[in-house]
Amino acid sequence: MTVWHNQRLKDDETPLFSFNDRLRLGDGVFDTMLAVDGMLIHPRAHFQRLLDDALVLGIECHRTIEDLIDAAHTVLKQSNLQKGRVVINTLLTRGPAERGLMPDNMTDVQTVMRAVPAPQNMPPISAIIAKTVRRNEGSALSRIKSVNYGDNILALLEARKRGANEAILLNNKGNVACTTSGNIFIKHAGKLYTPPLKDGVLAGVTRAFVIERHEAIEKSLLEADIHNAEAIYVSNSIRGFAAIASLDGTPLPEASLPFDANAFLT
Repeated sequence: MTVWHNQRLKDDETPLFSFNDRLRLGDGVFDTMLAVDGMLIHPRAHFQRLLDDALVLGIECHRTIEDLIDAAHTVLKQSNLQKGRVVINTLLTRGPAERGLMPDNMTDVQTVMRAVPAPQNMPPISAIIAKTVRRNEGSALSRIKSVNYGDNILALLEARKRGANEAILLNNKGNVACTTSGNIFIKHAGKLYTPPLKDGVLAGVTRAFVIERHEAIEKSLLEADIHNAEAIYVSNSIRGFAAIASLDGTPLPEASLPFDANAFLT
């Protein structure tokens, strides 16, 4: 595989970061985007969000959206991944700096991109409602794709212990926020609902698509709303839109999708 690192192509086994990179402090953001047969899916939305998320951390990246789109096409071509479904991962960090929390004024922003084949088969989603960790809706980090995914990892570890492969996170107020790997939607009385960003929700690209094209309603949701829903769905850029098959160990009725699962590709 080929890695694009600050406009240079490298083998994916080449070391990219020094110990001094502020990646060690979670001082960076990332993006995960799908490509299908060489076509990038919603690249402008993905890369705009990446650059906006970086600015939340005060990281000014001088790459443009066009630069990043060109880099993605280059990585696909150089990795010989212009056929089938491919995951493009982009990582942006503040760069190397002296020790300490305060960012150095003279940092060298690092931008790294890699493409890998997407999973061929996605397992059914068996979810729990996490009890060991909560989403901090008061933190700006809850609404961006920061490289600090510690809470998500803790929730996934809890899910594994409880025989599941996904976890639904509540926020500190007890409202539903998201899952560890995507946004959450519920169906009630034939309508789709999803938590608002203020509840500690990541501004997902697929989430925005569903709200815009399928009139999903932003509304704060309680745990009871999850249990009383006609169906529960997870959205992200790789899986698309999928129903949760079981919750807290209880199988859920098979739920049809409210639209074509591949609709978000266009």
